[in-house]
Amino acid sequence: MENSSIPVTTEVLDFSRLKELLGDDNATIQKLFDTFVTSTAPLLAELDKTIIATDFASTRALAHQLAGAAANLGAQRMHLIARELENASGEYLSNQCHTLYDELSVAFIEVCKVVSSTK
Repeated sequence: MENSSIPVTTEVLDFSRLKELLGDDNATIQKLFDTFVTSTAPLLAELDKTIIATDFASTRALAHQLAGAAANLGAQRMHLIARELENASGEYLSNQCHTLYDELSVAFIEVCKVVSSTK
């Protein structure tokens, strides 16, 4: 089984990106964080189902959706892992999809911890 090429040191959240886009509007930034966390949990659950079912088309679409959402928030590690998952599902690499999903879940927990610490 191949390991992800995503460096473990990739920043969890790029606050400078959010500050660049939104300035010092901390209330809006916090709202974005909260929306991302509440909308990503069910998306990950659905992604898990599609991976288990080896539904590569749905996995690819959900990974693409998640990669975009993570990129918009500045969740760099999640974005990169979701892109790898999107590519792996496009190549029908079931084992790699499972591994990347596990990495994505861990990255999401890291994002949740950072978001929680900002409150």
